[in-house]
Amino acid sequence: MSRRRFRAAGRAVPAALAPLRHTRPELEVVLTQTECAQESWILERGRTRFLLACQEAGFTPRIAATSDDQLTIHSLVANGIGVAIINELGVSAHTHPGVVVRPLRGWPTRRISALLWPDLLRSVPVAALLTALGTAARGLGLGAAA
Repeated sequence: MSRRRFRAAGRAVPAALAPLRHTRPELEVVLTQTECAQESWILERGRTRFLLACQEAGFTPRIAATSDDQLTIHSLVANGIGVAIINELGVSAHTHPGVVVRPLRGWPTRRISALLWPDLLRSVPVAALLTALGTAARGLGLGAAA
């Protein structure tokens, strides 16, 4: 029986979304976890990594809203409900004109990989898809995961 293989496609780097007219000037630079402790947050349901990162930084975030829809998250942020953490991949597809995107320093990144059977690596469509994903990740400055 063949063994499955992982193929790196890239990494997802988190960024913060804040309202364009946010009252905290430190949101205009790269943010660390402790600088985010006083914010209200709009989070996706898959927030385990975020909550663990906050716990390691010594705070429990105030959750103002939950949504898995990127357009909804952008709208909630733009209307001042809170700030959000979003992967830079999500920001590249759409950014609401009422939000600013700020990089986060010291937050965990997510590796994006494909789990394949070895014979699938010889499939022209699969190889083309993996190549396109890697190219897109590098084009966004996300690099390919090692």
